[in-house]
Order: sequence, then structure tokens, then C-alpha cells
Amino acid sequence: MADITSFIPGTVYPSAALRTEVIVAQNTIDFSKTNVASGAVVNVLRIPKGAFVIKAGIYVKTAEGSTLTATYGDASGANSWDASVNLNSTGIYVSEEGTDAYAIGKIYTVADTLDLTMSAAADTAVVYAFAEYSIIEALADA
Repeated sequence: MADITSFIPGTVYPSAALRTEVIVAQNTIDFSKTNVASGAVVNVLRIPKGAFVIKAGIYVKTAEGSTLTATYGDASGANSWDASVNLNSTGIYVSEEGTDAYAIGKIYTVADTLDLTMSAAADTAVVYAFAEYSIIEALADA
């Protein structure tokens, strides 16, 4: 099954001028507007080359209304940011917990996306994906 990319904007944030700042990238994923199937890999945020992602998370604004979980990860590991996000319960899931592979952060030497991998079909949930990162100039310019 191909990744679903319709939720993420076409540009990568930030511009080169912001390289010394901490960036908080965020995106709204509204499954009531774009339904997805069980097993779908939903790209939710673009991460630029050279980013040191300090933390990443999901805030569930609107619950699905039926059993639905997802993993939160990237190309290296589908569940590396969070192994179990309950999309049928409002609340926040942040990668700072010691059980997540990237609990202490991750350096991206190539551009990537953060992804939700769905356990079931979704047609109601509304979630906010976010990541806090800085750009390591030596890696971004390499």
C-alpha cells in the first residue's frame, strides 16, 4: 500500500534563515475530510535533512468513535516515536517517554516524514501532529 501524502504541505520548514532557532512544525490531520484504510501509512510532517528532532507527538482533538490505534514513526521505524497512539481517546501523546526508541531525539541525515500507521480505517478522528527540532547546519549543507 502506498503512503498517503495528501495531509502534508508541499514545502519543508524552515527556510535556511531560521537555522539557529528551535522550530515547532505542526499539522492538522482531519480523517473526516480524507478517510484512510486499515494499514495505511499516513505522512503527517516533513522533516528536513539536518534536523535534530527533540520531540514529536500527536494531540487527538476528536476521537474516532471506535477502536483505532496507530504507531508514530518514520522510514527507519514505524513505531519509533510512539508505539501506541489511541486515536479513540482525546489527549496528547509525546515521544519523551523512555520506552520510545527516539525518546532522546533523533538526527535526520536525510529528509524524511513522520508517519502514522493505522490499525483500522479512520473516518472521524482529528489529530494534530507536531515536532520540535533544530537544524544542524553542517548536516543540512552537506
